[in-house]
Amino acid sequence: MLRHSSTTIPVPRERHDAGFVLAEALVALGILALVLALSQATFASGWRAQSHAAGEDGAVAIARMHLAATGVESPLRAGMSSGSDGKYDWRIDVARYDPPGQGAGKPRLAAWWVSVEVTSTQPASPMPRSVTLKTLKIGGRTP
Repeated sequence: MLRHSSTTIPVPRERHDAGFVLAEALVALGILALVLALSQATFASGWRAQSHAAGEDGAVAIARMHLAATGVESPLRAGMSSGSDGKYDWRIDVARYDPPGQGAGKPRLAAWWVSVEVTSTQPASPMPRSVTLKTLKIGGRTP
């Protein structure tokens, strides 16, 4: 004997929740706007940090260049010199270094403390940033 299973077919009803779809769309748009605003703030702070890091890299490069040139392009002498390279101001201080225990009658070693300070002069920066490199250079023996 054949049995037929009875299946019920739902009868379409009138939709009373059509306004609910509009509310869902508005909530989704609000969430999307919030996520976009937060991500924009994150990306903006990232770009700002990257530009500060690039500025510091430039300052370090200028300081290394002047530190390497000091004593090569001109003899080492105690004193101070300064100048500007575009977005950076630099200052070089050279001071004589006398090692402890260097007595009379011994040949003196000509050693110099060389300090190079580079300061960023970018107007967009809230506060000037500076980099200082310091080294001891040996310039030969003096009588």
